[in-house]
Amino acid sequence: MKKGCFLKTIAILTIFVAVIAYIIQHKLDEWVIEPGKKLLLPKIEQGFADEFDFVTESVEKDSLINILKKYVENIDFKSDQKSSEFWLEIKKIVSDSVVDKTEIEMLQQFIRFKDEK
Repeated sequence: MKKGCFLKTIAILTIFVAVIAYIIQHKLDEWVIEPGKKLLLPKIEQGFADEFDFVTESVEKDSLINILKKYVENIDFKSDQKSSEFWLEIKKIVSDSVVDKTEIEMLQQFIRFKDEK
C-alpha cells in the first residue's frame, strides 16, 4: 500500500470515528431514544394494563397507570440509576390488589423526592 493511500485511509477513519462519537454524545436522544420511546410507549402502556389486570378497578388505579405513563415518558436513560426503587414502590402498592389514595400520594411524594436529589 502506498504512503498516500494509507494516510488517506487513516484520515477518513479518524473523521468517521469522530462523527460517530459526536452523534453518540450529542444526538443520541434526538435520533434514537425519542423515536424509540414513541414506538415503544403504546406497547409499554398496554403492558401496564395487562400487568395490573388483577388490581381492583378504581380511580386510583387509573391514577397509578397515568403516573406510570408520565414516568416512562420522562425517564432519562442516561442518568436515571434509581428507577429500581420506583418499581419496588409500584410492586408494594399493587401487592394487595387494591390501590388507595394514600398510596398514590406516597408515590407522588416519592417521585418528587427523587426528582429533588
